[in-house]
Amino acid sequence: MAQYLKKGELNPAITATQSGFLRLFSAWILDESLPWMTGEAPSLQLLFKYLKINFALPSDTTVRNQLAKIFAELHGKVVREFSVSNGLVTRFMDKRVLPVSECEVQSCVC
Repeated sequence: MAQYLKKGELNPAITATQSGFLRLFSAWILDESLPWMTGEAPSLQLLFKYLKINFALPSDTTVRNQLAKIFAELHGKVVREFSVSNGLVTRFMDKRVLPVSECEVQSCVC
């Protein structure tokens, strides 16, 4: 989530869009452990009007859908990373330590 929040800091030339706002707002909701209905708060809507922000605040369903998209993207990256390094994972699993039976432990000379 941190990468979505910092994306604007690293590249300030990003063009603001409704979809980008929804992604960032949803990531903020999750990162700060806020209720998913935060975008529906009347006082937040008044603040946006006062600041003349034209982006529509998301409903709880929109936040959920945005987080599902972010999760799917991040999950896909993890799967791709593991598939690229599959040879390394397989070699590691071949060398893993197998459980030692109780008989082997009792016969161990320490």
